[in-house]
Amino acid sequence: HFLAELLINGLADLEESIGQTRGFGSGVLANRDSTEQDRFRFWGHLGSIRRSMEAVERNRWIIENSLPHPPPPLDCLSGPIHNTVEEFFLLGQSIVVPQETPTEPNQFFAEATTAITAIGTCSDTIQEYLLQTLERRQQSEIDLHHLFLLGSSLSITLVVFFVATFYRNNRAAFTGLHNSLN
Repeated sequence: HFLAELLINGLADLEESIGQTRGFGSGVLANRDSTEQDRFRFWGHLGSIRRSMEAVERNRWIIENSLPHPPPPLDCLSGPIHNTVEEFFLLGQSIVVPQETPTEPNQFFAEATTAITAIGTCSDTIQEYLLQTLERRQQSEIDLHHLFLLGSSLSITLVVFFVATFYRNNRAAFTGLHNSLN
């Protein structure tokens, strides 16, 4: 459940937050004359990234602590994505707190694109793992179903065999008894 939640909502929300922040932040940086209101709105975008990242981290932690062997694809969450998003987040803070040498819009856009690409790659890896796991479970259920049908068929065949044998033996015995009494 948490793996699907992470894949469907968590990573998609994080990607969306970074995408919106990329667009708004690049515009603010390109304008070179940001207002207090622009910085405040941008801070809201950074807050959205932080909330999304916290949700991803929470789901990752739950998955890792609830499974005896966490799936290998989750490694991309604690390494590449976490680091890339943190670097982008720090770069974004330079918009909120103006510096002597402002961040270039192209650099900001490229960092955001790198983060989005890393998230997409990780999401694809987790999705592939999840699909393979579901296919294995489905095949296991199908195999179990086939085994049940085979066992049921053998049981029915044995019952029919014993009933037919019992009927023939009883019929032969009654016919012999009837012939001996006549």
